[in-house]
Amino acid sequence: MVCLFHWDLPQSLQDGGGWLNQETVGLFGDYARLVYQTFGDRVRYWITMNEPFTFCYYGYDEGIFAPGDKSDPATHPYSCVHSLIMGHALAYRIYKEEFFTQQNGKVGISLDNFWQEPADPNSEQDKLAAQQSYSFRFDWIAYPLFRGEYPPIMRKIIDAKSKLEGRKESRLPEFDAEWISKVNGSLDFLGINHFTTQLVKFANNSTTQNASNWESDTGTVRSYDPNWPDTGSHWLKVVPEGIRKSLKKIKQDYQNPEVIITENGVSVASLGMIMNDLDDLQRIEYHRLYINQVLKAVKIDGCNVTGYVVWSLLDGFEWSQRYDTQFGIFHVDHQSPNRTRTPKKSVKVLQQIFRDNGFPSVSKLHKISVISVSAQENKYSGTTVLLCSAPFALMFSAYYAYGQLSA
Repeated sequence: MVCLFHWDLPQSLQDGGGWLNQETVGLFGDYARLVYQTFGDRVRYWITMNEPFTFCYYGYDEGIFAPGDKSDPATHPYSCVHSLIMGHALAYRIYKEEFFTQQNGKVGISLDNFWQEPADPNSEQDKLAAQQSYSFRFDWIAYPLFRGEYPPIMRKIIDAKSKLEGRKESRLPEFDAEWISKVNGSLDFLGINHFTTQLVKFANNSTTQNASNWESDTGTVRSYDPNWPDTGSHWLKVVPEGIRKSLKKIKQDYQNPEVIITENGVSVASLGMIMNDLDDLQRIEYHRLYINQVLKAVKIDGCNVTGYVVWSLLDGFEWSQRYDTQFGIFHVDHQSPNRTRTPKKSVKVLQQIFRDNGFPSVSKLHKISVISVSAQENKYSGTTVLLCSAPFALMFSAYYAYGQLSA
């Protein structure tokens, strides 16, 4: 499994506008073609883009990720996502038209997937708010891939706000007929990166009426239940049932597509002592609980999940959290020139889960206190789920540098 774009971009392209410049779409297609030519005989699964929402929102609204551009949060995040969707669709069509016959691989995209739970489960308003928030985050990218257009609720809200702001055009772009045909149906599988759940309710009008950005456009506010267990990241709470709910909703909304969970994992704050860092019991419990919910989605709900990828194989650079938190199942000594890698306790546990293909044998169930398996589920011996750890990400910037040097 190889990811083509995980947020790196050649500086020369960024200087020319980056993903706000639609010329980048064509260059991304050239890059994808070269990568397919070079590695395609050894790759079964391709991910074109990793989390377009995260890249565009945190890069062009909050500005805490590259390129750190907060100059126009009203339009830039929407333009960025629009270009990424087109880049994805172009890379998909290139593979299907030029490489599929010889290589027989699959091409998909990975979307961040926070389950949106009504703040009050008995409130109809909160239920509507949760759906609206979900549409503005996950469906923003997923809906065009399955329908060829943006979610109706996004179109309605942003078009209306744009008109009130005196704009001649909506802040939410549109695909022309040619791009609709390219974007619609442009995936063989849907990758989801799921870590946690949020509580949602509608925002007060006074909070949003004067703002023009994604946050205000959603019309909602999100929070966390203080009773949910904390982790090494402030945004990541342990809520295992959220992943099952997400998978059921994808099945319902998009006619049960093939889904690969391309990232699922938990961060643990480094204590600065390797022996403590290796004893990652919270990570073990997290994966047992979440994998159990995935298997319920597969076996009870009939969700078409064919793969599960642990995030991540190694402790790495976690963007704005730098090296202060650890997602890896292998510890990395960043003070050592050799970057020494040491397996954590979670490695052996996950190895056994993978050998059992997700379901432990009945003889082992009594040893796993964190998994609750009903009598109905015990009858299943396993499932054909691809279980592995972090996908390999290629570098767009490395390709572009190669292209410049060899031109």
